[in-house]
Amino acid sequence: MIISVFGTYFNIFEILLLFLLLLFLPGNLLFFGSKIKIKDRNLLNSFLILSILYLAFILISYFGAIEGQKVLKSFFKWLEILVLSIFIFIYIRNQNNFKKIYWILAVSNFVIIFFFIVEVLQTNLNFFNYGALPGYPSVIALGLLLPFLNRKNKVIILSSVVLFLIALFSLVRGVWLTLIIYFIFIFKELPLNKKIKFGALSTIVFVFLLSYTPLGSKVAYRLSERVSNIERLGMANIALKAFSENPLTGVGSLNFPNYLLANTDRSIIFSDEPEKLEPHNVFLQVAAEEGVFALIVFLGMILILYYIVFKYNRLDPSNFLGNYAKGLKYLSIPVLIIILFGYISDFYRFLFIIFIGLTLSLFRLTSNDINEKSIYK
Repeated sequence: MIISVFGTYFNIFEILLLFLLLLFLPGNLLFFGSKIKIKDRNLLNSFLILSILYLAFILISYFGAIEGQKVLKSFFKWLEILVLSIFIFIYIRNQNNFKKIYWILAVSNFVIIFFFIVEVLQTNLNFFNYGALPGYPSVIALGLLLPFLNRKNKVIILSSVVLFLIALFSLVRGVWLTLIIYFIFIFKELPLNKKIKFGALSTIVFVFLLSYTPLGSKVAYRLSERVSNIERLGMANIALKAFSENPLTGVGSLNFPNYLLANTDRSIIFSDEPEKLEPHNVFLQVAAEEGVFALIVFLGMILILYYIVFKYNRLDPSNFLGNYAKGLKYLSIPVLIIILFGYISDFYRFLFIIFIGLTLSLFRLTSNDINEKSIYK
């Protein structure tokens, strides 16, 4: 599902989404006009200003870069993220368009899961091997489906169970953490009698899976995996070292691997591809590669996005997006886990584009010119 264009990797759905938006946006603007009524315009303007500043700080990191070409590559990647996000924001003029983008993301994850499973079957891999099952695509798709379980649709219920099992057996610790947070969200929303039933059923299911499937031994191994923990801690220390040496400009956007190979004890590196290693924390990576001002700006962008998601999810569902608003709240969890324990590239870049676009669209969908009740279903 990943293709290379002039040496840069893209999710194929990223290309398709760009094509569709460029196809439909001109007609959309011509038919409905370019006037957009916004709620909290100051907050939206703040996000846009921070976005432009972040792009500027990426370019400024060129002056401290080991390899300047990577800085330019990073600039165009983030420019694409922000431009596509704005395109989605412009396209989502009503709730129906919001739902279309929402399901495009869901479908993309189902397709990725399908191809993962086909590849495992073709190569005769064991499904219980680390990396054999797609952890984040499954947990993202699950989060998008969870709000619709209240419809008691058999297809949605069965799909959710399958996605849960795939996520669980993916053996990815960030995915497990996401499942735990999903569990907390669901538990908090249930009335007391259902909390007891849900808690009891969940306990029985987990005890069974841990005791009578390979999951128990795999969980113990992944949580105590010394090699991975040493490498991740080493990457974090190197990122802090890079930041302390270059606090203003960083070592250059996307230049962390260059700095790593030139400034570390190879005994902490266990990866077969050290030139692709990252700090496994986007905030640390931004600080190390682009400096303190870029970190402040990027943190501001993230805080605004999460403020919007959780502020507007407190609105009365009967007057807003209902299950879709809850789905965006669930989606924000794996996005945050990836930011805290991973890095944004390829598949995750597409996820980030959709997340930003859907979140910014809440500024439009909650403005006074939207007749929300008439189109809510």
